[in-house]
Amino acid sequence: TNYVNASLPGPPRTEVAMIYSADNCTNNEAGERFPGVIPLLTSTLLVLCLGLSFVTLADTRFDQRAKYQRAVKYLDSGQRARFLKLKNELADYALEPYLAYADLTRRLSRQTHDQIEAFREQYAATPLAERLMQNWLYSLAKRGRWQDFLKYFDARVRTPILTCFELTAMYKTGRSEEAFEGAKEIWLVDYSQPDECDAILKAWREAGNLTPELAWQRFRISLQANHTALAAYLSRFLSGADKRSGSLMRQVHRKPALTRRKSLFKADDTRTREVILHGIRRMARTDANQALDLWEDYIQIKSFSEIELTDTYTYLAIKLGQQYDPRGRIDDMPVNLRANPELLEAHARLALHNGDWNETLVLIHAMPMELQKKSKWRYWKARVLAQSKDPGDQSSAFTIFEEIAQTRDFYGFLAADLLKMPYHLQHSAIDAGSEAIARVESLAGIQRALELFTLEKKTWARSEWRFSTRNLSSADLEIAAKVASNWGWYEQAIHTAIKAEKWDDLSIRFPLAYHEYFISSARISDIPINWSLAIARQESAFMPDAKSPAGALGVMQVMPTTAKLIAKNARVSYKSRRDLIDPLNSIKLGSTYLGQLLRRFNNNRILASAAYNAGPYRVEGWLNENQPLDVWIETIPLKETRNYVQNVLLFAVIYSHRIDHRQPLIYPNELSDFGVNQVSQQMRSTPAAPSQ
Repeated sequence: TNYVNASLPGPPRTEVAMIYSADNCTNNEAGERFPGVIPLLTSTLLVLCLGLSFVTLADTRFDQRAKYQRAVKYLDSGQRARFLKLKNELADYALEPYLAYADLTRRLSRQTHDQIEAFREQYAATPLAERLMQNWLYSLAKRGRWQDFLKYFDARVRTPILTCFELTAMYKTGRSEEAFEGAKEIWLVDYSQPDECDAILKAWREAGNLTPELAWQRFRISLQANHTALAAYLSRFLSGADKRSGSLMRQVHRKPALTRRKSLFKADDTRTREVILHGIRRMARTDANQALDLWEDYIQIKSFSEIELTDTYTYLAIKLGQQYDPRGRIDDMPVNLRANPELLEAHARLALHNGDWNETLVLIHAMPMELQKKSKWRYWKARVLAQSKDPGDQSSAFTIFEEIAQTRDFYGFLAADLLKMPYHLQHSAIDAGSEAIARVESLAGIQRALELFTLEKKTWARSEWRFSTRNLSSADLEIAAKVASNWGWYEQAIHTAIKAEKWDDLSIRFPLAYHEYFISSARISDIPINWSLAIARQESAFMPDAKSPAGALGVMQVMPTTAKLIAKNARVSYKSRRDLIDPLNSIKLGSTYLGQLLRRFNNNRILASAAYNAGPYRVEGWLNENQPLDVWIETIPLKETRNYVQNVLLFAVIYSHRIDHRQPLIYPNELSDFGVNQVSQQMRSTPAAPSQ
């Protein structure tokens, strides 16, 4: 098996290394084929691969971890003498700085600036130096030591909270004008500031600095950002007529249809027009036609500015394009297509949706050259030309398809299918020998990050990794990606490879993470394993504790409400949100849901993938059996879902190669759910490649 199972990150952690070959004892595929069985890392354990059947390893690092955890418990329980004894024994342990940090933070109020600076100097090569200074400054502020706060404030460790404390310190020490100028800046944001900002903002307001215009401005931008709770709070600061306008704007935000009641908007003043504009845009999100009708009514009776007219028409045109413009109104709108690339792309997708190939080509040619050069629009240009009866157009289409097929992206794979060519994966492994890996892995910061990762201190581990890799050369970043991959730290391996712009090592960028979990769950749910791996790679990059803004959790990014339904219907165990953080549970639940969606959508991964991202009811509303498959994907109304589906299909191909079970980008049965003029039929009349 050529793999080592030792006291390394990831379960199981035993002190026995099973070595069956001296040739490949550092083979990276160990962690991929057997989750938890991590290959030997040279600088961590000094093991001689001598072809022995079993080698018993010294468990020094294992003992150090155990002592570290006991030391933390001693400190937490107030047994400092015992803590210090263990800390001294761990002087050469990678996480000794974290013990020193924990000790100081528990006695922070008694620390002098000299002691803080001594720690910062000693541990300057760790993120703890900044973190301790931040905590100490916070402690000074909470104790009202404003003079000391300003004296020792270090802008290099600035955070939003410390910024507010700095302004408060200025105010408390007589620098009111400077403090209030800063308070105005932290007021004019569309999000909630930390509670620590309340004091300075209150002093700023009480000094008469909150004008009606500033109050309205923050209220308006908060509502536009859909931060409704913040907008409700801010409405208390609105005055007189603004309070009435603010109340109406909040109602319109919740129920855009209220904008149709023109009796609510009799005045032709700035605030009324802003409320109307907000309502028009909110309405356009679901019904751009209705919004445009209403907009054209209002421009007859309200004095909107030229900028408001142009911006609103452009916004409505984009939304009409996304909603397929059923009444064909975009062409008659007073907008400059060439002045807005986003509108051009929306209009081109509309032309595709309508099957207007000539209009698609015209719009592509109207795009800025940087857009025309993208494989996406080159593909669609070739797609149009391939349907021409002109041999020259068909030959041009073939040439473009052939060029695109050399790329590793969704359109490149589509083009390869058209030409019946193999996919151009361009895999190129990072060139790093054992000595280079050992050198980077032995860096103190990398060692700390890996130890924290092993001890499942995920937040600290990520912070340490980011800090320790921030100044690495591109070459060393590549090696660091390899190190993270070897340790089964999939998310960091992926992100570090991307940071190094090392796009072609597919074993690192597309790891076979939690492979056994995916295999068993795919079998039970009867889904393709390369597909479920692709979904997880797109959703979380295999980050176990990933959390989306919407509240989805875990490797498969399952919503807690969805998890409850899945568990109930499929008899899968689910007790709390914490279950979604466990990779096994997340993969089980996510795979079960994928299986349900796959069967709901006639074994069509394209539709099921879209449903996993946007919801099945939306996808059912988007279905159009008369459209070619590639057109349907390109014209999915939501940009996020469109990109999601394309990435998942691309990643599934890559994963099929990684598991040596090669599959096409599109399965034959998936074409049957869509209309004629399919992508697979496109090149039947295209001339063969010219002879060389």
